[in-house]
Amino acid sequence: MSLELNHFITKYDEKLNRDGKAVSIYCFNYGLAKKNNILWGKPKGNEYRTYFIERPFNYTTLILEQIKEIKVLKCTNPKCGRVFSESERVGLEFTHYKCPDCSATVIEESVIDTEIEKKLKGVTLRKITADEMNVLLALNSQTNSVFAKDIATDVDMNPQRISKICKRLAEDKKLVIIDKIIVPYRYEISEQGKLYFA
Repeated sequence: MSLELNHFITKYDEKLNRDGKAVSIYCFNYGLAKKNNILWGKPKGNEYRTYFIERPFNYTTLILEQIKEIKVLKCTNPKCGRVFSESERVGLEFTHYKCPDCSATVIEESVIDTEIEKKLKGVTLRKITADEMNVLLALNSQTNSVFAKDIATDVDMNPQRISKICKRLAEDKKLVIIDKIIVPYRYEISEQGKLYFA
């Protein structure tokens, strides 16, 4: 799962870089930075105004290249499904990418896409807002039910706002369970909510 979904980094801003292309700027999660005493935020003044969009910080190409390398050669026949190693590519080129076992076509596919597809197959997840996702992430990292104030620093929100979000997630979307035995209420992620992190 991505660093953002695991609550380590947060999308900070979107800007145009020096080449005029839109770039996303990410930073450490605010709660994580505060907890580990890491300076967080943009320097004051205009001196470092363009710091975030400098070319050395653009890792898009590197990341895409890495993703492209995580591929497998696989037979398209579901009954066969043979996976070929990179060393077998020469033989496949000779047979025009036909499987020697069943003569079906052999394709190159991304392992990442396949793993994500397996996890999401048959699961329909409702759309949730960024704030709702942040609260779910915080609750998912807890082993027991917690008060809103217990995760306030992690999600960079006040406890009242967290309570409202949890109420919405519980009543409208069934993603959170509210323990109303004592006041203030305690919250925990539901089994349905855990599907977002399966």
